[in-house]
Amino acid sequence: MPGRIIKKIALVGDVKVGKTSLFFRFLKNAFSDDYKETIGVNIGKKDVKIHLDGAERDITLLVWDIFGSHLHGEVRRLALENVDAVIIVSDLTNESSLNSAIEFWLPSLSEIANTSSIYFALNKSDLVEETQLNRKKAAFLSSLESGSGILDEKRVFLTSAKDATGIHEIFEYIARNVALTRSSMDHYEGELELMAVGSSDSNTLETVFDRIVTDVIALFDDKSKAQDILQESYKQSTLNSEDIIPEELDEFIDIVQHKLIDEGMRASSIFRLSSEWKNLKSRAMG
Repeated sequence: MPGRIIKKIALVGDVKVGKTSLFFRFLKNAFSDDYKETIGVNIGKKDVKIHLDGAERDITLLVWDIFGSHLHGEVRRLALENVDAVIIVSDLTNESSLNSAIEFWLPSLSEIANTSSIYFALNKSDLVEETQLNRKKAAFLSSLESGSGILDEKRVFLTSAKDATGIHEIFEYIARNVALTRSSMDHYEGELELMAVGSSDSNTLETVFDRIVTDVIALFDDKSKAQDILQESYKQSTLNSEDIIPEELDEFIDIVQHKLIDEGMRASSIFRLSSEWKNLKSRAMG
């Protein structure tokens, strides 16, 4: 009997396009109007069944919802390692996000993923008049063809995380397409270990922030706990990840440090880690 197939799917796209809502709708069939910016990544998995070569097969989809900022390439690079498919999510009601899908996200993925593994979710279809949906999709396809040479309507889906339109369809379509492709992923636990600290050629305040995010995620087997700590620390600080000010980065580091200690981690180890973050920040400032 063949073993379970394991594939990794990443969600990327601008902030506020609905990536996290899409993530939770697929994984937990849940939706909330309460917006919270993802800091780092959300990671989840779902087992699905697909029909393959006349037989029913089990497939595990590892879904990574990735930080939506254009600036934080280090988090994005680490999260996209060993990816089998990428869904670029955009907001049908936001022309800027539709343009960004083609002009920023698609080119930025070209060195990481083959274009045949990239799919598009035109999200928030529930907010668009039904008579306008096909027109908007056609306009996007036209821009996609002229901007990248790609024209494959089957890889472009109208979705709504709110009413679940197109959500299961896009994941099931991808699951069938990637089921027999080669994957360098050995097992789920090994994949989670990929979010380890990486090195970067550049050293800016943004890459220091990325380093904090990846370090915290690497500390926890339960990645949702790491995400909660990062989310709460970011919310409690005055830090703006799109325009990082050194003093605000120090504040964020201090909050993260105390939360990690509150989780029962050794204070001496966390102090050393936070000191390293602040030293990286000092070097980034010259």
